[in-house]
Amino acid sequence: MPPTQQKAIYRNNIAYGDEHRLQLLDICLPRPLEESSPEETVWVVYLHGGAYRDPLQNRTELHPALTHFFPSPSTSSSPIPPPSLSKIAGFASIDYALSPRSPADLDDAATNAVHPRHVNDVLKGLRWLGREYGRGHDYILVGHSCGGTIAFQVALSQKPWTNPSPSEPSQTATTTDNEDDDTPSPPISLLSLAGLHNLPLLATNHISIPFYATFLAAAFGPSRAVWEAASPTSFSRLTERWEGGRLVVLGWSGEDGLVEGEQREGMRGVLRGQGWVEDGGGEGDGEGGGNRRLMMVDLEGGHDEVWEGGMQLCKVIALAVEELFKQY
Repeated sequence: MPPTQQKAIYRNNIAYGDEHRLQLLDICLPRPLEESSPEETVWVVYLHGGAYRDPLQNRTELHPALTHFFPSPSTSSSPIPPPSLSKIAGFASIDYALSPRSPADLDDAATNAVHPRHVNDVLKGLRWLGREYGRGHDYILVGHSCGGTIAFQVALSQKPWTNPSPSEPSQTATTTDNEDDDTPSPPISLLSLAGLHNLPLLATNHISIPFYATFLAAAFGPSRAVWEAASPTSFSRLTERWEGGRLVVLGWSGEDGLVEGEQREGMRGVLRGQGWVEDGGGEGDGEGGGNRRLMMVDLEGGHDEVWEGGMQLCKVIALAVEELFKQY
């Protein structure tokens, strides 16, 4: 095998729970896990988009990016893995319960989810990863579109959520099962790509397109107060509660026809207001950020082109890994 080619270890369609058919995840290891030191490598965990409801958008969204991390000389003009691959212990992509698209979906536990079930499924998947593959590694959480929303919610709370009250926006978690002693650690870094950060604003900006309010109501219920409470831009205590957070990357494309740039800019303002320091932007605007960095990455193409083809997703993951290890 040429030295520029690296063979991955794939373990797909793994059940992390038995509550419904979408409690599945895929794993890809660059090398046997025992060869990846927790001090020198991190996991990359991906959360797909799809407006909480599209069955065609799932954990396989990560697969095209993996072809660029593990290029084959027969299919790539540059069959050299990114240098950051040496810093990655493994990749995981987690499916979660979807919200209903039609009344027929209400009878299926895999397609009748209302917030916070999406988040709790991801937390369950992370617990499974910790039990089965945990060797003390930190991990980066990557989310596209609504996967970005879930990523921020996961970073905020490491126990199963209860549906938040509008007076305390999604910053309180109440344990609802017996896994207290097995809760996952928070991510060390978060990448939100074309993320949905302000749900009421998303609906307002697309008020002429009923689809937006429809999918939000299916995923969160009809109350806009709940939409706001679940929005990452409402997380006034994010920095305080996400103690291990060190790097946030906000990616968006000016060609995105589904999610407007206000979603990224709003989250940028919240993070800067809590003291996160933006690269090239001087100090954060608030207090309490400490050694916490914010990066803005400009992507290209339409909403799903961020992950389709895999190259952009590969590059932004590689960038985050490289930047993260500069801080170690």
